[in-house]
Amino acid sequence: MITSTGINEAALHSFADKYYGNGQEHLSTDDLMLMTGLKVKYIEHLVKVGRENGLVEFEYIANIVMVKGKFTVENGLRLPDGRINKEKVLATYKAEIDVRISSNPSIMNTVLTSTTSTLAFNKF
Repeated sequence: MITSTGINEAALHSFADKYYGNGQEHLSTDDLMLMTGLKVKYIEHLVKVGRENGLVEFEYIANIVMVKGKFTVENGLRLPDGRINKEKVLATYKAEIDVRISSNPSIMNTVLTSTTSTLAFNKF
């Protein structure tokens, strides 16, 4: 399964402020997305929200791959109709995905996220 969703940059900054305190305003969204500690807190938040909304454990997001850049038609990561070009995104970020999965082979659900989009996929 692969699904995508956009990222609300203001919400990401607000989330960072919540866990690190104010003072993150100078960081770009791309910089925030590369903060390992923020990824861990975000995963914990996703699991909590999932649990509160009735997801079963195998449906929880257990890993996030955050990358700089945007998914656009111009770079081939988005199709002309606005959908994510899943094959191209997975091929483009294969190394980053493989590193995250190899760090914990039991991970089932992984999210790949960029400044404008998020991909969630299950490793079977």
